Amino acid sequence: MKILEDIYIIGGGIYGIGLSSRLDCNIFLIDCGDQSILIDSGVGDNTEKIIENISREPYVKSKVKKLFLTHAHLDHSGGAANLKKMLNVEIFMSEIEAGYIESADEAAIGLDKAKQSGIYPKDYELMPVKIDYQLKDNEVINAGNYDFKVISTPGHSRGSTCFLLKNHKKNVLFSGDVIFLGGLISLQNLPDSSLTDYAAGMNNLKELSVDALLPSHYGFTLGNGQYHINQAISALGSLAIPRLI
Repeated sequence: MKILEDIYIIGGGIYGIGLSSRLDCNIFLIDCGDQSILIDSGVGDNTEKIIENISREPYVKSKVKKLFLTHAHLDHSGGAANLKKMLNVEIFMSEIEAGYIESADEAAIGLDKAKQSGIYPKDYELMPVKIDYQLKDNEVINAGNYDFKVISTPGHSRGSTCFLLKNHKKNVLFSGDVIFLGGLISLQNLPDSSLTDYAAGMNNLKELSVDALLPSHYGFTLGNGQYHINQAISALGSLAIPRLI
């Protein structure tokens, strides 16, 4: 489904638009001219549906060359191995969490706890896959007609990353699970989810003049995205968060 010029949403579950597996995050496709980019992969239990959505006009699956992962949690990374096998994509993600996916470390991404609590089936197995490029904060990745700025935003997870589409007609931020509409954030009962990190990481999203804010769950907005980001920055800045000296 087209949401902006060259930007489509092609997957999402019960907390999104309902285009693919019920457990998937929102999955976005950016048509960059000679190639297309995917943002996140979904859980991986029905990658065929995502491929079916990608294959609809006006974009074709042969153009999909790169997969950007916002972080390693299963609903964002679980389908990466399938997409690499089916589409031969290059996978890009933060250097902080790349090793978790390459080694299929279920404890590191909290999957063991999620299966124990019934969020995911107990027989689900994370498939290891090579990360082709480990992203660093503030670097810019070119893809055809567009550049993507990598913004490190720890808090939800240690390696959470937002991607700013720099040279689109609108300032577009793919925010993963870092920031949602209304300034909502997502802390989890996991070792790498940190309120202290969140307060620092959100400051990296200051003064970006974001128009379209495209999170990985729930709704998205095509205008005034910075307003929602600023709400979170303000709320986190007002907290008396203890810091180690």
